[in-house]
Amino acid sequence: MIPLHSVLAIQDVMYKVPLLAAIVCAAILAIAFIIGFAKGFRRVSWGGVVWAASGFAFIVGNKLLRNRNPILKMPAVAALDEGMRSFVSSFSIALLCALAGLFAYGVCSLIFKHRRIKKRDPEISIYSGYEYEDDYDDYDDYDAPSHMVDARKKKPNFLGRVLGGIVCAINVTVILVLGISFVLLLISATALINGPLGYLFDIKIVPILRNYASVYALDFLTIGIIIVISCKGYKNGLIGSIRSLVVMFGVIIAAVISFWLPFSSFAGSEKAHFLNLLITRWINLLGGVNELIRGLAAKILSGVCIFVLASLVLWLVNFLLAKCSRSIRGSAPARIIDGVLACLLYFVIGVLIVLAMWSVLYLVDYCGIFKSTEIFNENAALAKGMFRFGETYIRPIFDKLLVKA
Repeated sequence: MIPLHSVLAIQDVMYKVPLLAAIVCAAILAIAFIIGFAKGFRRVSWGGVVWAASGFAFIVGNKLLRNRNPILKMPAVAALDEGMRSFVSSFSIALLCALAGLFAYGVCSLIFKHRRIKKRDPEISIYSGYEYEDDYDDYDDYDAPSHMVDARKKKPNFLGRVLGGIVCAINVTVILVLGISFVLLLISATALINGPLGYLFDIKIVPILRNYASVYALDFLTIGIIIVISCKGYKNGLIGSIRSLVVMFGVIIAAVISFWLPFSSFAGSEKAHFLNLLITRWINLLGGVNELIRGLAAKILSGVCIFVLASLVLWLVNFLLAKCSRSIRGSAPARIIDGVLACLLYFVIGVLIVLAMWSVLYLVDYCGIFKSTEIFNENAALAKGMFRFGETYIRPIFDKLLVKA
């Protein structure tokens, strides 16, 4: 049994946690404001503002339009049950709000954001150990070193600095609010509430915050994931994203396929004429080696040859994409189109990631690992709808799998 004075001491500490948390949050926000003030409005990220604006727009729009959404008149939606119709309506409103936020973000970026361009060093250029003076023009663009500079060099004025501080503080506020919300939800939904942390809920403000978190936190997170991923796509561009995929996954896939083919059943078929010829050539070159080792070494060396050829192809693709990327960066209309296409693609990817995340949460609840339903309540439109989606489409699949098992 814990002594009474120890219990009282723990309670006293827990009662001071909200005040300490408020002080820490205020210090973090002050630092964020100073950083934003130093950078200015154009140089700070606007992701948190877009996130918050889209989230609040969804809250208002869902209350006003959920039962009057034109999408409810579509035959495919009208055939669904009431719970799924409500989810489809709320989710479509959330996607529309996210798209509106991204559109505003794109327009403001074109108007206010600093555009970075490549310029040659105006004084002394150093490249590969050589120095070129200002009046030395006998070198081509390939030898001329360059660096990225802001096209608008004008320093932010006082108003721009204040707006930058406010935007930066809003960005941090969104993260802090969501972080605190999920901490409270995690405590209340697990056995932690039966420990010392449970004393936090004796403070009047904490249950109120927890109730708000159970209604809005997961909905805000769902919208935020889509927005953050879409903004990342806009910054990377479509060609840049494809190039990154080629570099990141192309080499891995090429290595796996290259060393798998010589050992696969495909290598012995008539269709693999080039592969069989390659292995045979290596076997002939290793004529003086033990037969078992010679066959194994021939297949490994064949895999190396295939990998080298695949790497050359990947290098050529990467080179061409790099050329395209540089051409796009030099043209404002092409850059905008490239960014918008990437944003839309990443938007779809963000939606799929959100659906996958909620599917995992549903399965965790379905398997009895964690009661995901305890971290939101009936008024959480997206969270409740996502679980309804899982109940309608994911549960039957797993029920069949369990029956087969």
